[in-house]
Amino acid sequence: MPADEFWPLKLKAVRQPLVDDRLCRTEINKRIGRIKRAFKWAVSEELVQPSIHEGLETVGGLKYSRTAAREYEPIKPE
Repeated sequence: MPADEFWPLKLKAVRQPLVDDRLCRTEINKRIGRIKRAFKWAVSEELVQPSIHEGLETVGGLKYSRTAAREYEPIKPE
């Protein structure tokens, strides 16, 4: 799909299979952050309109215990 058509709902559509695949919330947020940073770079290189990046930034990260995404099990000291 062209980058100019990648709006917030498309980003959420990309995120949903990650939740369905049972990745942990923090990993999902990292991956979505990479996508946002890629669009930020594309704006700086004038490859896409700034409004695309601004729209993607409105998609917040998944919040602790407010989503179906799996939570990371903390590693405890022995």
